[in-house]
Amino acid sequence: MKQNKNLIISLVVGAFVILGIIGGIVWRQLTKDKTTTQTTPTEEIALNGDLVVGTELEYAPLEWVTMGNNEQYKDQIHPIQGKKNGFACGYNVAIAKKLAKKLSKKLIIKKIDFDGLFNALTSNEVDLVIAGHTKTPEREETVAFSEPYHFGSVKVILHKDLKDSAHEKKAKMISDHPQELQDLNAFNLGLLEKTIDGYILESDFAELFISKNPKLAKSVPNIDNQLMEKIKEYYDSNPQLTKEECQTFQNTKQSHIAIKKENEKLTKEVNKALEELHFTQDKQTTQALKLKAVQYAKDENANL
Repeated sequence: MKQNKNLIISLVVGAFVILGIIGGIVWRQLTKDKTTTQTTPTEEIALNGDLVVGTELEYAPLEWVTMGNNEQYKDQIHPIQGKKNGFACGYNVAIAKKLAKKLSKKLIIKKIDFDGLFNALTSNEVDLVIAGHTKTPEREETVAFSEPYHFGSVKVILHKDLKDSAHEKKAKMISDHPQELQDLNAFNLGLLEKTIDGYILESDFAELFISKNPKLAKSVPNIDNQLMEKIKEYYDSNPQLTKEECQTFQNTKQSHIAIKKENEKLTKEVNKALEELHFTQDKQTTQALKLKAVQYAKDENANL
């Protein structure tokens, strides 16, 4: 009887020992899993600091404000700091998101008036300005620029009822559209009222304008040499316009990210990231993002 009792005690003790071992293994595994799952990608990014990007958000399809968080375009949408309503969206926002992820930083987007963007950069309010800036010698005196991240061609927008030869008229009848134009509505109104025959417009915007005004406008895909000569004559006769502005029509437009001049480390990091993301040339990666932004703007009927 005593032996049976001892056997039972031994079995019970053995069972507790085994359960203890199993419990220890399970506890260690759970602890390991918990530790692994505690550090999310977002937290890892936050540990490496913020990437604060300033942009105007008034320039669809590159950047604008959307009121809805559309799941289909989530790679082109991000909250705006200090704004309860609305999200930043568009091509520039997609670039900012991919850059932040590549640099392992938490993205913060600030909406800033166009004229105040460079001041925000030089005063350390933002780290980068992604707002479709073209690089000019005057601007390079104030800020540094990255390698190009956006490429745009130009089209001529004309009245639907004009003949194809109309784009060969005197260039002064055709208003030009620099990439940073703030009041495109004035040109749209002029076209509607037929006070101008048409104007030169970056192709992204041409697609949007035509999609919204199919009965009004058509596009001429290529600007021929004859028109180029007339544009040159127009600039030559108007000395207040710079030669650089004239040359933008002869080449594909390139947009650059603005960075504080003294921040050489960040400039190198951004350029390396753009290169690794295949954004420094007008190829499939940039074109796909651009087409998606244009489609998003069309879907939302975004205002130009």
